[in-house]
Amino acid sequence: MPEARPDTWPDALDQLERELRHPDASDWTPPEDLGPIPPELEARARGLLDAQRDAIALMTEQREQIGRHLNAVKSVPSAHDSERSVYLDVTG
Repeated sequence: MPEARPDTWPDALDQLERELRHPDASDWTPPEDLGPIPPELEARARGLLDAQRDAIALMTEQREQIGRHLNAVKSVPSAHDSERSVYLDVTG
């Protein structure tokens, strides 16, 4: 269930930090009526942005690794093909 739209910049940053710790599939839509971010919150917002970029990089790396694993699994011949050996030589 989506959270209520934040009314203040601290509320918006709190919500983004929660979603970073506990991601879900919903899209975050920035509030349109908060105005510019106050200078005293800029460092917090930049830190959050850096953390989001780190999370994206990690998820991209994990997705690529999963793709490599799936490709490796797909390359193993089916055991149902009687023309081929059912054993996989993993030692060389």
